[in-house]
Amino acid sequence: MGRKTWAWMVVAALGCTAAGAEVRALTVPVGPGAPTVTVTHEKGTVEVKEGDSLIQKISYDQEIEGDLQESGVDLVQGEDMNFDGFLDLRITESVGVPNAHYACLLWNHKTKKFEKNEELGGLSNPEFDPETKKIKTFEHARATDNIYEEYEWREGTLTVLWRKIQGYDDERERFFVREERRKEGGEMVQESEHYMTEAALEIYLETGEIPLLDEALRGKIALAAKALLGADLAGEGELHGVGSREGQPVRAWVFPLTKGEEACFETSSGGTIYLNKGDGGTFAVHFDGNAVTLGEKAD
Repeated sequence: MGRKTWAWMVVAALGCTAAGAEVRALTVPVGPGAPTVTVTHEKGTVEVKEGDSLIQKISYDQEIEGDLQESGVDLVQGEDMNFDGFLDLRITESVGVPNAHYACLLWNHKTKKFEKNEELGGLSNPEFDPETKKIKTFEHARATDNIYEEYEWREGTLTVLWRKIQGYDDERERFFVREERRKEGGEMVQESEHYMTEAALEIYLETGEIPLLDEALRGKIALAAKALLGADLAGEGELHGVGSREGQPVRAWVFPLTKGEEACFETSSGGTIYLNKGDGGTFAVHFDGNAVTLGEKAD
């Protein structure tokens, strides 16, 4: 059975309270060997019928109707959420910005009813892919925190396969992006973790790239620090900002030095390295083998 979804706007149900208004109904086959059902909703109740026979009533918080009417979001949607070939019911419970949650009811072919699944109901912004049989979610916790996850059904249990967490570490005063993935053996393991400045985070959010210095550039910067500043690099460089020099985009990296100070080097897309001396100006750095000299002042 291919992907099949259906929905209708709650604004139609709001008209049911007016004199003479009709209740909008949607009639749809649930799946192979399952009945064709008619679903209606009004005044806090979703009704599911087979012909004239009532299969079940499902309650919802009627206060959601105002939010749905303003946002244009559907109250009830039908979608195969466990990829078993039968349509299930999603009833919108919240339409927060940007998080949305649903009451998810899976069709039980034995009882001929839709039954609430608490695991699915706990997911934020779920997206169901019938081709891969995966479920992707997104949750925005606070200004700096987002969680992305991917799930699949394993023996009837919703199982997280992958997770990416973006947040802020108050102790380090740095943003971080952490990825976890479930191993073949069944346990979740951390795949990567990157701490970054706000400037680096902006690039990451815009492009998906975590800005890092490659080893060749870092080696040249280490050589320049020793020759021009008389100190070794004492740690990895952090992206401080982006801009342009002499018509070329540049990224400014701040490095701790063994003398207890910091140095700012800029790298251009054209391959030039600059030493930024703050109020003293910014200068191109020239390399001739292992010889390093400070060049002209850059614009």
